[in-house]
Amino acid sequence: MSVLAAQEASPASPTPSPTPTPPQLTEALFKNLKARSIGPAVMGGRVSDIAIDPRNPFVFYVGLGHGGVFKTPDNGVTFQPIFDKQPMLSIGAVAVAQSDSDVVWVGTGEANDRNSSGWGDGVSRSTDGGETWQNVGLKESRTIARVVVDPKKPEVAYVAAMGNLWKDGGDRGLFKTTDAGKTWKLILHALPPHDEERAVAMLRWTQRIRRFFTPRCTRDNGRRGVLPRARA
Repeated sequence: MSVLAAQEASPASPTPSPTPTPPQLTEALFKNLKARSIGPAVMGGRVSDIAIDPRNPFVFYVGLGHGGVFKTPDNGVTFQPIFDKQPMLSIGAVAVAQSDSDVVWVGTGEANDRNSSGWGDGVSRSTDGGETWQNVGLKESRTIARVVVDPKKPEVAYVAAMGNLWKDGGDRGLFKTTDAGKTWKLILHALPPHDEERAVAMLRWTQRIRRFFTPRCTRDNGRRGVLPRARA
């Protein structure tokens, strides 16, 4: 009797629930789905330039190869991104006007000739310490290595534009503006590397040749290494 009672008191084994049917993939499910970049981030995680406020050394700007411009008001304790709303986040150069530290110039496009370098859309200028920006030209420069502002005139600036890393043409050379970027004058041309007709040049642009690396072991005084090989 006790065994029978225990059997009657024991709960019945649960009935397995049916496998749910996955929903149909329709256009409604993808309507609000937007693509976003998830990497790579490591190759672009580098600093291109740093510009310090000439009137307050605790304030400075940091330009990143692929991350826009950050500003710190407290000597690096905190940083705020101030360039995220702009179409290009690859930064090549940052400059603060000595005569008016609210005027900040940014040259977009990292000027490192490497396969992970980003490109830009010219020069941007701010007159309120990075709160707002205006693109002021040289949109075909692609990469900018240096921006120098006249120490007495914040509307006068010089821009060293490297141009497209992979092909000829574009805004390439040393440019000058005297009206805050409304107009630009090419004051020094950059000669291509295959121009053998001229013997002297102050600037020379580079063009990257696509390469891949083959793990060929070599010996050089007992050391081993990996040699790059040019692609045909």
